[in-house]
Amino acid sequence: MKISPRISNSSGKSPFNFKEKQQIAQAHGIDASKVLPARVPYVNASYTQFDQDEVSVIFAVGEKDYQESLNRAKIVQNGILPTIEKMKDMFQEHFLYYSPLQTISGDFYWMKENKSKTKVFFSVADCTGHGVPGAFMSMIGTSLLNEIIVEKGIKDTNKILDEMRSQIIKSLNQDTQDDQKDGMDISIAVVDSTKNSLEFAGAKNPLVYMHKKRQRGGEDPVHFHNT
Repeated sequence: MKISPRISNSSGKSPFNFKEKQQIAQAHGIDASKVLPARVPYVNASYTQFDQDEVSVIFAVGEKDYQESLNRAKIVQNGILPTIEKMKDMFQEHFLYYSPLQTISGDFYWMKENKSKTKVFFSVADCTGHGVPGAFMSMIGTSLLNEIIVEKGIKDTNKILDEMRSQIIKSLNQDTQDDQKDGMDISIAVVDSTKNSLEFAGAKNPLVYMHKKRQRGGEDPVHFHNT
């Protein structure tokens, strides 16, 4: 098979029609059924060199493969979240509403109990972005909470958020105000059963008491920002 060289126009559209895309896919050992018409949503463009003619051809990646990848990522992400059983062990009376906008989420919740089982730390966060970008940030947030509270032993809620902000700025190289502002709005609290007390800190996330009083968090997000 030989197709005359053509290049993409400035709009990014493929210079090849749908039938030609299928022929090219078959020539390269790619399942032609996975090449979708341009009108089909969830098209992920990639470029493949063809016949050494310096021609880049746009192949559409099938929606099925894309969704299967997201479903696997959802399993990984859900595996990091606290299970219902563990949450019941820590709090007999509680409720959880978790409804991601997409298959994988930029929102996450986290909970840990100290070794003596006298304190329970719990957190909820809303990361920047949805889907894949948000999910990456949620993984970073969960990892940092484990590192700061479990490994480093920092227990003060204000210091936990200060350390998280420092670590996110460092990890994402957010050194100046011109850099990307990925991060999260987060609340963290610790319940001390021996003192019957609750300590709270929030970064643009409030804590609402059931008796209708509201304790506001700070106005600083957990990433580099202009003061």
